[in-house]
Amino acid sequence: MKKISKKQQQINKLEQELAKSTLQKRKDDTRRKILIGAMIIGKTKNDPEFNKRVLAELDRFLEREADRKLFNLD
Repeated sequence: MKKISKKQQQINKLEQELAKSTLQKRKDDTRRKILIGAMIIGKTKNDPEFNKRVLAELDRFLEREADRKLFNLD
């Protein structure tokens, strides 16, 4: 069995910590997007003018056909 040097063990540990940190950042970013989306969706249901503005922004922002269909922007 191949013995891993102390230095390589330290490198492996740092790489694992970096991967864990990167994963947590991605999870946090996803959570922020979900929360912002939920807030906007809630507000669009109660405010027709806001809904109109959001749809206008989405119309300018979304390019992919599949994304546009989600908001009936085809």
